[in-house]
Amino acid sequence: MERGKSDFFDDVRPSWVEVDVKRVRVENRRDFGGPWLGLQLIEQLGLKDFFQGAMPAGQKTFPGR
Repeated sequence: MERGKSDFFDDVRPSWVEVDVKRVRVENRRDFGGPWLGLQLIEQLGLKDFFQGAMPAGQKTFPGR
């Protein structure tokens, strides 16, 4: 380690808090994982380019169906 620099995790001690889960409630929760995962799959698999080539603009179904 370089002189004068400290490790990011030096002197980090976990703090613990007890929570009574029977008295905790969640309000106004939103699901966000599904749409995010869908967009990630579309990007990673290159599906946007595939569908643009396979399905002309304005057409709602695949040819042959």
